[in-house]
Amino acid sequence: MICGRWRAITRSCNEDLKVASFEFELNGKPVTVQAEPDMPLLWVLRDLLALNGTKYGCGRGLCGCCTVHIDGEAVRSCMAPIESVTGRRVVTIEGLAEDDSHPVLHAWQELNVDPASIQRTSGQLGSNCRAGARLCASRARSSGRPCY
Repeated sequence: MICGRWRAITRSCNEDLKVASFEFELNGKPVTVQAEPDMPLLWVLRDLLALNGTKYGCGRGLCGCCTVHIDGEAVRSCMAPIESVTGRRVVTIEGLAEDDSHPVLHAWQELNVDPASIQRTSGQLGSNCRAGARLCASRARSSGRPCY
């Protein structure tokens, strides 16, 4: 559904849609989405791909709740239009480690943190994704290959 929350708050759902196809790698798998070129990656992830781990916080790239990795760099997905990720690797918090082997996920499990209980304004999810980006960059530097 292209006329989701983002479209409804930025312009009328009755306007003509200028939709294009965008291909990128998401959590290690190739994906193709149909979206408006200026639609933020955050809303593509949440509304079009049903990945809700990336949270909406401030909508201005300040709080970090929407942080994802794009080619190993921490990026605020609310500020990244979908057209900017074409042909790139995107990793969300869901994709840090499918087998629960990521150190950030281990820390959450050891502390018995329930991600659903964290308020979006706390920025904890964004902080964990930023921590994951640091660990990923460090591992990539030492091994010479990406960690995702």
